Amino acid sequence: MFSKHDHPIQTHLYRDAEDNETSRLERELYEVQIKLETLKSQLENSKSLLAIRKNEVLKAELLLEAYNRELLTLQKESKSLRARNIDVQVENEGLKALVDVGKSQRDGSTNRQQLLNFDEVLKDILPKGVTVEMLLDKTYNLDKHAKS
Repeated sequence: MFSKHDHPIQTHLYRDAEDNETSRLERELYEVQIKLETLKSQLENSKSLLAIRKNEVLKAELLLEAYNRELLTLQKESKSLRARNIDVQVENEGLKALVDVGKSQRDGSTNRQQLLNFDEVLKDILPKGVTVEMLLDKTYNLDKHAKS
């Protein structure tokens, strides 16, 4: 066993070991606290960046909605303009047909020639093989049957 002389040395060794372990644990605690503070700081920075990004995304979504509304408005206007353009083209074709009839009458053409002129003017509009005279006959026959 231990003698009386060995005991104080052994106690001193235990105290040194305990002091060393305490110092080591205190250093580790200090290092962990520094790491914890660093992580807290990084977390706060990340939260701030996330809030900024969310705000940017929200602004982009609002801008996208505005562009979509503007696009829909432009599409509606485009459809309206196309319809107006078609109306103008039809009106122009009708006026051209009237001008051609007027020229034919002025030039002394007969009614038959005027019908042929109508057929020529309306060739792209009338179904294949259908003439203005056929349409007039059909209309005349429908009117005749409606009156009787």
